[in-house]
Amino acid sequence: MFICIEIAANETVGWRRRFFPKKIRWRRVEVPRGKPFFIMTLTQYRGKLPWKAAAKAAGPLGKALLLPQGVVAGGGMKAFSAEVFPELLLFNGAVRHLTSLGFDPVGQTVTLFDSRGIFVRRVDSLVRLFSCVRVVTGCQEIYEKAAEKIMERYGASLIVTDTTGEFPGGSVVISSQRVPVTFSGTLYTDSQTELLSGRVLRGGGITLPQEYDSLCPQGIDKVDFAAALYEKCGVEALAELGYDSFG
Repeated sequence: MFICIEIAANETVGWRRRFFPKKIRWRRVEVPRGKPFFIMTLTQYRGKLPWKAAAKAAGPLGKALLLPQGVVAGGGMKAFSAEVFPELLLFNGAVRHLTSLGFDPVGQTVTLFDSRGIFVRRVDSLVRLFSCVRVVTGCQEIYEKAAEKIMERYGASLIVTDTTGEFPGGSVVISSQRVPVTFSGTLYTDSQTELLSGRVLRGGGITLPQEYDSLCPQGIDKVDFAAALYEKCGVEALAELGYDSFG
């Protein structure tokens, strides 16, 4: 579960509310096929937000906040930081974009950086697009098992290397990590990597299913919201989302 923060101006109707405003309001939001999340509305009073009181009320959930743009958490509370979801968006979006290009796979090589083994069950989608697929990972054992299954199913090889070797290059690289600026192919990324001569395609924007989009509070970033639903509320269906565009 997680908390979305909303900021309300100090109420001015009636002397009691004006001088003794209710600083914190809670609302529980039910999530289809997932755990609920909470919306916490904080009321400004004399230009300040009641972060200490909010932290006490939130407990452990105070470490998983979604905040409106420009708002910084106080009172020891922390913004939610996604661990896996952005990489899923990058991979899924890159695969769909590459599929839409309809290029000839002969002689084309793709290198996937997956240090944690997130895409081991999805990598066969690249095998269908490229004649050579390399994976740079810290989870060699599980990828080597996947390589055996891919060879049996497609008759194709999957080259698995660890993260300590030299940059392998390729026609296309999919990576959230920085790559050498001398790479001259096409890089799909969500990092701020710049290349001297290669083409950088950065992913951006997502389309949430309506049943989840309608739950997102105003001012909350859609990607952060989807990430929190996936990682904190267990909405597995969102694992199929990808970035809408690359440019």
